[in-house]
Amino acid sequence: MAKRTARCRLLVVFFRHFDRWLVHLPALPQVWLEVARPEDLKAELGRFLAGYFRRKPQPTPEEISLAGRAWLTTLELELEPARNQPDQAGQEAHALLEQARVGTGMAEIERVGRCLEDLYPDALSPCDGRQDQSLRLEQALAGRAPVVLLGGPLVGKTALVHQLARNWVLHDPRSRQLWLLGPQRLISGMSYLGQWERRLLAILEHAQQNDLLLYFDDFAGLYRAGQSRDCELSVIDVLRPYVERRTVRVLAEMTPSAWGRLQERDRGLCDQFQTVYLDETGPTVTLQVLLAQARQLEREYDCAFELEAFETARQLGSRHLPWLCFPGKAVRLLRQCGTTYKGRPVGRPEVLEQFAAQTGLSAAILDERQELEPGGLEAHFAARLAGQPEALKALVDTVTVLKAGLCEAGRPLANLLFVGPTGVGKTHCARLLAEYLFGDPDRMVRFDMNEFLQPDSVARLVGDERQPEGMLAAAVRRQPFCVLLLDEIEKA
Repeated sequence: MAKRTARCRLLVVFFRHFDRWLVHLPALPQVWLEVARPEDLKAELGRFLAGYFRRKPQPTPEEISLAGRAWLTTLELELEPARNQPDQAGQEAHALLEQARVGTGMAEIERVGRCLEDLYPDALSPCDGRQDQSLRLEQALAGRAPVVLLGGPLVGKTALVHQLARNWVLHDPRSRQLWLLGPQRLISGMSYLGQWERRLLAILEHAQQNDLLLYFDDFAGLYRAGQSRDCELSVIDVLRPYVERRTVRVLAEMTPSAWGRLQERDRGLCDQFQTVYLDETGPTVTLQVLLAQARQLEREYDCAFELEAFETARQLGSRHLPWLCFPGKAVRLLRQCGTTYKGRPVGRPEVLEQFAAQTGLSAAILDERQELEPGGLEAHFAARLAGQPEALKALVDTVTVLKAGLCEAGRPLANLLFVGPTGVGKTHCARLLAEYLFGDPDRMVRFDMNEFLQPDSVARLVGDERQPEGMLAAAVRRQPFCVLLLDEIEKA
């Protein structure tokens, strides 16, 4: 774009906030900047606006200029806000002034939501092997009742919704009916009393008038979004009457466990929903999905998957990722391989190497074709742990059970209780196990149970209704492949 010079007169609001000087242009409501000194205002603002209009040609400088339309002058005000008593009336007045920022329902849903039909064709996740479930979902959505899609992590809930959007676009290329909304996006930027409520009401009225389907991928989060110290109203409270009267179509996705907790909390609303269950795919369907996905991944990453890679990915997911579901966990592993080995063939060794790098588990544990000598394993631990034959046997048994694939799905590999006086090596045993399994003694996650003696300790450790993810769940989520040590558990 050719350079040009624009001369314009703008209204600038310039004020001090603590030790900072802030600048705001009412003609560009989203524009705020900070300057170090008042003397720098003109130069800093000129540089900023030059870059701004290069990036965003609309509106033009002439369109927002007040030259010839209004007189400008300098007006200085000194304000001393109340420090101890919050001015509720002032906040409400400010919220009324801010009301112009809440636009029409269409503008607001465009701002905080995403139309899934707009992602067609390349950005929609493929959904293979789910024809029956796709038909059931469309039948459930044919009426006005809200629908919840239930399935475990990575089972393919989002992919099924994307398939729904794909079907709608193929039926009507102009369709813009399916909108993804998140609880935090709904309240983002809404800092004054009543703002997010007006935004949500505008969206709901627009959805009602245009028969939109509102899709929430974090439905439980609606119960917390919008709440604050001074207001218990949440997004779900505003949405509830529209769901109960069925004036707005709603689609949610959740895991069965999260849905069960929500039913205990709000049985009345949950009973309004039709449920569509999405089961984990079996070995045959999983391999079919992997074959179909491989074609897209090969085009995307310029790699070539060998047939052994698919079965290896399925076996690794089945043995070592029991908390996740097929086909998603195997597809994700293949995608990670495509990223790592871009432009190269991907076979069984590459899948094993990628999974080992991801989890920390050694090739001796992961590769079924490699034998694990119990004698060598015992010698490895005996060289590092002296005088503890029972502990030594427990460590060897733990590793051999993992290698044989005899672990019960959905449960820890082992539960070991190390008993003994201070200094005999209980913590050392846990570190040895972490080092052997994951190649790093720091893969041991330690909780000092002396710190969990208060009445709120259980909530801090495992979570509660307001903070669902406690310290324990957060630590394991960050590093699911670890040795978890509850130190001095008898004192908790």
